Amino acid sequence: MHETRWMRKIQVPIIWTIAILFAAGVIWWSVATYMSGKSRETGSTTPTNSARPEDAFAYLTKDGTPLEDPIYWISYSEYDDTVRDVLSSLSQRNIQLDPYFKGSAGMSEIDVRYMVLLDLIDQKITHILRKEAQHLSNRR
Repeated sequence: MHETRWMRKIQVPIIWTIAILFAAGVIWWSVATYMSGKSRETGSTTPTNSARPEDAFAYLTKDGTPLEDPIYWISYSEYDDTVRDVLSSLSQRNIQLDPYFKGSAGMSEIDVRYMVLLDLIDQKITHILRKEAQHLSNRR
């Protein structure tokens, strides 16, 4: 009988403690998400020299080694800006995409994001090939 009263007595403080910790966790997570997005937005489309290839959204490798020149990296902001531009363009043409499943347009938002990534990679590879061709023509 005494145990039941004791359990009921501590029940409310335990519930309030859990609720407060949950709310604090949600607030902390929201602030951390906001701050990480803010730092990504302030960066340029080309990562700085102090960054590493691993910090980029994607990077090119040559013989399995990441290329150190940031021009061959795809930054998060570059990818996000390009995806946003493409989705905006499709929206202006009244093409509505489902985020996950192929719809009447024959593609989903995931397909568009994948195609944007492939296009950005192709642009970086074209840049490498152009640079190497220019280097070879200068040697002649």
